[in-house]
Amino acid sequence: SDNFAWWKGGGMTMYHSNPTVSNVTISNNNVIGTEANQYYQAGGGVAIDASNPIFTNVIVKNNFVGTDVYEGGKGGGIYLSGGDSYIFNNVIIEGNEAAKGGGMMNIVSPGGNFTDIIIRDNISKDGGGMKLSQCSPIFERATIFNNKSTYEPGNAANLYNADPIFINSTIANNDVGYHYWPIMLWAGSSPTFINTIVCNDCIEQADNNPSYEEQMIFVWENLGDVPIVKYSNIEGGWGSDEDHNINAPPLFSDIDNADYTLSSNQSLCVDAGTADLNQFDLPDYAPGDISDDLFCGDAPDIGA
Repeated sequence: SDNFAWWKGGGMTMYHSNPTVSNVTISNNNVIGTEANQYYQAGGGVAIDASNPIFTNVIVKNNFVGTDVYEGGKGGGIYLSGGDSYIFNNVIIEGNEAAKGGGMMNIVSPGGNFTDIIIRDNISKDGGGMKLSQCSPIFERATIFNNKSTYEPGNAANLYNADPIFINSTIANNDVGYHYWPIMLWAGSSPTFINTIVCNDCIEQADNNPSYEEQMIFVWENLGDVPIVKYSNIEGGWGSDEDHNINAPPLFSDIDNADYTLSSNQSLCVDAGTADLNQFDLPDYAPGDISDDLFCGDAPDIGA
């Protein structure tokens, strides 16, 4: 903690390496940089270039890129570029700041897995929780909340030509910054959402067919961006009956204390997911069908 760098990796930098990082807190680090190199500053906590590390039981917290959040830095907590088989398991990315990707920026990374991840309370002008560009990571049991984008759309995630996959994840209550939309799609992004909750109000029943300003997943100018949404709970609704999606308050346990588990069997998310992931055209590094050992009841719940 409390380190700084002029260019990349305030706390740690990896280049063409595959380390294992376990039981570590990476906090209060800064990439300071100069005005001349501000658009190359990256990874307030960690910068990962052409590497495939394994992170387990790690907290990345209160890191910062640049002298001003409105400058050009990328990846307040984590900057990822060029990896294809990195693994993040049981990692918390919290309270980080950067111009692009407050919690994380992931660019030109064809694969990789994030499992049991929390991304919360991060801030940026472009992708509060994360900025994803030319990458296709898998997020399984991710909880993404209370992130904020102060200028560009995408309080939770801003996707530019990116195809992430979210499985049994919860994307909720991401702060309404300059725009309402928690997830923004640009330049041919095609994310997949399976067994996932996306909501901002999360308490009141939302009307179907929300207005332009209130959509949860916003497609910019329809530039080939085709989200795939199945067995999910999307505030305002999404798709047709064949997609098995619902539009209902999730009934979280305790939002005020950041408990986004389901509080009651009265939630329509209970048993409303699918265990059959092999029915979808997922990449080879995606998980297979969800084992019966991982859920109670007739089917997995929707959400993390």
